[in-house]
Amino acid sequence: MKLCCSEASILEDLEKAINLVHTRRDLVESGRALLDHAYKAQNEYERTTNYCLNLAADQEKTATENWLHELDVAIDNAKHCLDEECKYVRGLVDEWWEQPASTVVDWVTVDGQNVAAWCNDVKQLKAFHDQQLC
Repeated sequence: MKLCCSEASILEDLEKAINLVHTRRDLVESGRALLDHAYKAQNEYERTTNYCLNLAADQEKTATENWLHELDVAIDNAKHCLDEECKYVRGLVDEWWEQPASTVVDWVTVDGQNVAAWCNDVKQLKAFHDQQLC
């Protein structure tokens, strides 16, 4: 510290010190405002996250309790129906195949298809069905 200082020099140093105090006070206030804003944003984020988690849990519960069971029942019903329909169609084709001259008179049709076309359709359906089961 200087022992002999002019009055102007002391006032200048005092002004610098006051400005420094004001700057630091502004920085502290800005820091507090930023922390306050961050705290509010974090709370909003937590509320949004909890809402999304609860919504996802509700949707998962609905899917597992309701839709999964209904889907399993529908798949079982479809398999049963497909098995029954395949047997029925195969029986019709076999009945038609056993008729005399069914392969010779290819102009005779049922629903626009002759015996060979029906056999091909049945083979394709059976292959598709077997592929779906695997």
